[in-house]
Amino acid sequence: MTIEHETEWSDRGGQCLYLARWLAKPPDEELRRIEAEQALLMCLGGDAQDGASPADIPPLEELQVEHAALFAAPGPRFVSACESVYRDKFTIDFTGCGLAGPSKGMPVEGLLWGPTTPRVLETYRAQGWDLPDRCAHPPDHIALELEFYGRLLVRVESDPAAADRAREFFLAHLDAWAPTFFRKVAETPGLVFLQRLGLAGLRWCDAERGAWAAVPVESSAGRS
Repeated sequence: MTIEHETEWSDRGGQCLYLARWLAKPPDEELRRIEAEQALLMCLGGDAQDGASPADIPPLEELQVEHAALFAAPGPRFVSACESVYRDKFTIDFTGCGLAGPSKGMPVEGLLWGPTTPRVLETYRAQGWDLPDRCAHPPDHIALELEFYGRLLVRVESDPAAADRAREFFLAHLDAWAPTFFRKVAETPGLVFLQRLGLAGLRWCDAERGAWAAVPVESSAGRS
């Protein structure tokens, strides 16, 4: 892949890492301050063009309550943040167990730690990225996938071959489920602020898909 504008890779990586920070854990005062001063989610989500203001960001406690309702507390607004829940399907075979069930087995989906999860972990390890100690999330959690992908994008400046690995990971994983995840967040009723996180994520997915579509696959890792 021809690297013509080095700052573009770090900018894309920075956007990705910023989204990851909002999704990894409840927001803290520093993250709220950054958003209040720079309105990065607003700009990613298009709110800056719709008349929204950084002053619209609610108090930290309200942000934390919304975050918990979306990603921590089971309830009507809960949105699962793991790839396997969206992509993996299982079949329960009742043969020989003495239980009545469909002759071809019962399909089950929406479960954590499916086949996708160890594949994602293997990809991390192959690129030399170890999960943080005492990581609170499965490897295929959206925050971890975004952090890994963002790190790859930033690395392109010093290692052009990382662009191919980033493209492969985005198309094989993030692009296959992150739009659905962010759409669920954006469409969750009753949110005061974090709907912007969903809208920002949707626009980010579109931008990344477009960026890769504009680069021929065969022009892998050269530097102009």
